[in-house]
Amino acid sequence: MNIGDFAQKVKLTADFNNGKIQVKKINEETNEPIEGVTFELLDANGEQISTAVTNVEGIAYFESLYPGNYQIREISTGENFILNSETFDIVVEWNKVTTKTITNSYKKGSLKIIKADEETAQPIEGVSFDLLDIDGNIVQTGTTNEQGEIFFENLVVGKYQLKETGTNQNYVINTQITDVEIKYDEMTIQNIENERKKGNIQVCKVDKENHKIALSDVTFELYSKELEKVIGTYVTDKEGKIYIENLRIGEYELREITTKEGYEIGEDVNISVEWEKTTKVTIENSRTPNPPKKLPKTGF
Repeated sequence: MNIGDFAQKVKLTADFNNGKIQVKKINEETNEPIEGVTFELLDANGEQISTAVTNVEGIAYFESLYPGNYQIREISTGENFILNSETFDIVVEWNKVTTKTITNSYKKGSLKIIKADEETAQPIEGVSFDLLDIDGNIVQTGTTNEQGEIFFENLVVGKYQLKETGTNQNYVINTQITDVEIKYDEMTIQNIENERKKGNIQVCKVDKENHKIALSDVTFELYSKELEKVIGTYVTDKEGKIYIENLRIGEYELREITTKEGYEIGEDVNISVEWEKTTKVTIENSRTPNPPKKLPKTGF
């Protein structure tokens, strides 16, 4: 073979491997390009020829290819995406660009919020939340059910924040922002507590006939109708008073269990405790009636 024939053969060979493959990688939900996805190019026998990584436009190129049958396969993807394990058949033609668009799905998880009373651990219904992404945008909203639960589903993995936007009328709204992280194929459980609104009671124990007479050393027990139990025992001071602070709002029953000598035990008293207020109640006690005097016996 002379030099001219050799040069011509080289030129024909060089011109023959001018096919290209363009792979475009996009988000299945948003159609936005996905950068940093690695593909491998395989020949007809399944042997790797080369690899390529998608750019900021979600595009990867395989160049200088001879016409024929090839395969492309995704071998790594973005951390927030599920690897597309499908192998795609590609036919390369002479002097043409073969394009292939491949989609990826987000990795997703779910979130369960459990809202409970910080003292009793009882569930709280009717508490509303916004679920925010890292940029502060609202992703989902929800309100707790009878079990104090909210379920946020189909969430892209990553970091979020929970913001309480409304609460049950008996509770103080929790203004703390709660950070949560959603993991792939898992349910993240987040417990959040609320403080019940509180109030106070002031009891004044006096003589029924003369309110200027304060009755000290009278013992009461306080029964909570909400909790269905006695929550404390209290004794009047020298001014006949009892101060009971930081009580959960709701209905109570004040039960007199011992009283001052010379007085009758009083009846139970119903008391309502309101938020940030002191409920004042004056309770009267009657003196024990004196037994009738015995008249001396007289004989005839």
